[in-house]
Amino acid sequence: MLLNLRRLDKIEDIPDPKAALYELLKTASGLTGRRLKKFRPEQKARHITEFMEDFSPLRRLSAFMTFENDLRQVIMRYLTALNIVM
Repeated sequence: MLLNLRRLDKIEDIPDPKAALYELLKTASGLTGRRLKKFRPEQKARHITEFMEDFSPLRRLSAFMTFENDLRQVIMRYLTALNIVM
């Protein structure tokens, strides 16, 4: 399925990235009519990372870097609370 994807350096300019992702998933599904109406892109979006082998291109995006940093901090607080030293 041919998808109209933005260049990575323009991805953070998308006003509603979640809606754009859901539309891309609908297009990629190839479904039409009733089957498309029953399609739930929010469920399929959760599985995208299962197909990714390399996240390094995303590390050029400020939003992803912020997410990754926030996640590290949460994990470190959790490990500290459990007295697990890394």
